[in-house]
Amino acid sequence: MRAWALFVWSLALVACSSSVTGTTSSDCAQSPDKTSCNACYAKQYPGGVSDYNAVATCVFCSACYTSCGSETSASFCAGPPPNMDECDTGDCAACQKCSSTSSASCLGTVQFCLANSDCNALLGATCP
Repeated sequence: MRAWALFVWSLALVACSSSVTGTTSSDCAQSPDKTSCNACYAKQYPGGVSDYNAVATCVFCSACYTSCGSETSASFCAGPPPNMDECDTGDCAACQKCSSTSSASCLGTVQFCLANSDCNALLGATCP
């Protein structure tokens, strides 16, 4: 499995029909800010937005809630998970890796995303 890492702000992907700067991945990465960059990628890969958001929700709102500071930086989470995940050990990047490997809590969600070419592309997207 290739390495990837999500950022809390990246969950804001919403498929939109408005005019967005950029038409290719490299154009999206040149967007002036995260919001327009995310909108650009969402427009480019609309079939992956829902699955990508499912991965981000699993990682930030469940598996890595404490490690990634979701209590203060992920307003999309409904609150802390009922139980702390075994991967939630304090380091956000390590938690993300842990939560998507072996029999971890987000493995199925990540595999589903990776099987969707649009979602897979969104996992590799970079924004300013």
